[in-house]
Amino acid sequence: MPDRLDAMFQTSHRLDGAVVGSLTAADLDQLREIVSGAQPNPFRVRAMEALVVAAADDAPQLLGVVVADPGEDPAVRAAAASQLAGTGRPEAEDLLLRALPAAAPVVVRAKIVGGLARVGSRFSIPELDRLADDSEPAVSRLATFGRLVISYRAGLPGHEVPPPAPDDVQEVDARESTPVLVGRTGVEETAATLASLRTDTFGLSLSGRVGLRIECG
Repeated sequence: MPDRLDAMFQTSHRLDGAVVGSLTAADLDQLREIVSGAQPNPFRVRAMEALVVAAADDAPQLLGVVVADPGEDPAVRAAAASQLAGTGRPEAEDLLLRALPAAAPVVVRAKIVGGLARVGSRFSIPELDRLADDSEPAVSRLATFGRLVISYRAGLPGHEVPPPAPDDVQEVDARESTPVLVGRTGVEETAATLASLRTDTFGLSLSGRVGLRIECG
């Protein structure tokens, strides 16, 4: 394995676009081999992320095969589902939906549902409606959230978040509460925060004009 791939895999931070952009065609081919499982490697999930950051054209298809394979380790399939959504590509939604019938492990099902929340369209809502009744809370709650955020993103009525009932509002006891400090962030800090979110914005357009820092003790 080239030293640059080894060093990139072992970094404790999110992969840097400039570093990934310096990879050669041979490096990308090796990443494909690792992602597919053809070349065993302990950093397989890291290779998935690198392929996504590199915006490889075939990344969605490679990841889709891993997600849909019931013979793969559930943790690897779950990671592939998250990375597939991270591509932000139109075909990611279809690949995630196609993987659902074979998604017996809870962790795989949950990650697919979370991925649909990020990249899904109105075509995902019927599946999320079904999964909102899933026996596993980790799946049902994500499915409920997913159809809400997709509806908001697509401007679809009928899935609005209900306001809290009066009985759900708790009184704050100032004697026992922790002070919360709120302040403005600078332009550079706000921009860095938005950049770090990457595809974690659930397809919503976030403004960088105002940034707030909340310190809750």
